[in-house]
Amino acid sequence: MNLFTTIKTNIEALFIATFGIKPEIAFNVEYPREEGVGDVTTNIAMIYTKKLSQKPQDIASALIKNLEGVSYIKSASFANPGYINIFLDPNFIRENFVEAIKNISNYGCANVGQGLKTNVEFASANPTGPVHIGHVRGSVYGDVVANLLEKNGYAVTREYYVNDAGVQIQKLTRSVFLRYLQLQGRQIEIEAGCYPGEYLIETGKKLLQKYGSNLQYETDCETIRAFAVSDMLEDIKKSLARLGVKHNIYTSEKLVGEQGYIEKALKLLENKGYIYTGTPPKPKGKPSDDWEESEQTLFKSTLFGDDEDRVVKKNNGENTYFSGDIGYHLHKIERGFGKIILPLGADHLGYVKRLTAIVKGLDETCDIAVKLCQLVKFVKNGEQIKMSKRKGTFETLEDVLDEVDPSIIRFIMVSKKNDLPMEFDLEKVKQTSKDNEIFYIQYAYSRACSVFRQFEGNFEKVLQEGSYNINLLQNQHELDFIKKVLEYPKIIQIALKNLEPHHICFYLYSLASEFHKLWHFGNENEALRFIVKDNPTLTNTRLLLVFAMQNVIKLAFKIIGIEPLQTM
Repeated sequence: MNLFTTIKTNIEALFIATFGIKPEIAFNVEYPREEGVGDVTTNIAMIYTKKLSQKPQDIASALIKNLEGVSYIKSASFANPGYINIFLDPNFIRENFVEAIKNISNYGCANVGQGLKTNVEFASANPTGPVHIGHVRGSVYGDVVANLLEKNGYAVTREYYVNDAGVQIQKLTRSVFLRYLQLQGRQIEIEAGCYPGEYLIETGKKLLQKYGSNLQYETDCETIRAFAVSDMLEDIKKSLARLGVKHNIYTSEKLVGEQGYIEKALKLLENKGYIYTGTPPKPKGKPSDDWEESEQTLFKSTLFGDDEDRVVKKNNGENTYFSGDIGYHLHKIERGFGKIILPLGADHLGYVKRLTAIVKGLDETCDIAVKLCQLVKFVKNGEQIKMSKRKGTFETLEDVLDEVDPSIIRFIMVSKKNDLPMEFDLEKVKQTSKDNEIFYIQYAYSRACSVFRQFEGNFEKVLQEGSYNINLLQNQHELDFIKKVLEYPKIIQIALKNLEPHHICFYLYSLASEFHKLWHFGNENEALRFIVKDNPTLTNTRLLLVFAMQNVIKLAFKIIGIEPLQTM
């Protein structure tokens, strides 16, 4: 049972009865921001003022008359600029809480996806070096979004797109070969433009061990390239696995090209009338490598919301990088994905509209969401670490994992909206205080575990037999906590709709805060403790609060991909 859905359904029915139309414009039912004005509030009167050509107060007045006839509503009132604040019968709140307890195993989630085949492609950094901490945000975000989708009925494939073609791979290949020569005693400097990082010494060593000292760059370039990419990718897989991130499939950019998907996709778009020959506009700022002041082959991406049509073939017939994206997304669509989620670094802002245009051009029935993740500002010993694989200066994920638990990293990486800046301060994340959100939440969970360790009965039996009396929860602090527990399904809905898992983190912190309040009230007043001597029914009933919090944290942590701690 979802308290907010129940109330919203009733408001919709009353709206139809009052005004004779179905409310098709989205409106909210939520907890009011201001304390004491009501248990829930809705903005429906404000949303429908234009549609009904009435003032919000007049719409609200008509609805309030009917709302006050609903059995679980104590009272309703209008508040500027257009809210209806509603006080609920406490029994209704408690009944919803009991239903949540009875269905706690899948509480908050629903089969929204109904098995829709969904591709989440994330963490697809060039395999030219170890994973550095700056790119971890997108990796965790993609993994958590995949978890969230799976929990709500989507059939999810986690995909890593291996960028094993192009200039950067050529540089990697050359860099590994130079290390390979150095390991044979050759006095060779790393060439300008190559990767100078010492991490490639190990790759060069493995190359030497496998092939001996007879490799020549001119004749064995493909062997060196394949070996270097494979070695880098294995290193990336191991690092991400330590963070709890694993992919179902690794798709090769090189192979997609060799299988003819680029030409196939361009032909498909041409048959639809989306390809034409023309001169692209001169790009603003720095000229693009794909721009030439001559007739080229373009995709009509402006038909799908892009700012300009995009070049897919230069005048010499060479495919652009953009055409590779088109081929890859046809590859996804032909594998049957009806929904595509694509987290990208914030430096790819210009790709959002064009990638959306690609998918809509290829298959308008396929849904795509491109989500931008800001890179992380990593601070160590009070100084920011600059991230650059090309310069060989960066903090690897492995280094950070040696100092910080992966659960902490995962939580922090999704604790803020994905497109907002983030600072990861190595010293601050280790702190054990209220300011450290994950610690504060884990502490609430471990406190709950300590309560059950003190409980001398069998709580599973309590639940099975219903040996509690929910009406004993009369204290306002207890009702506030119950309302916070009942908010969880709404938080999941919001997170799922917007693909924004940070809402879950915010919620967990506020849930933990409400629990810590109950704990302190019990310390100050023995009658308010969870375990009350000589009153087993009240004890059993209050333990429902502890049980609910434990399970909501476990369910939410499962989505974030971390384990709750029983002791701290």
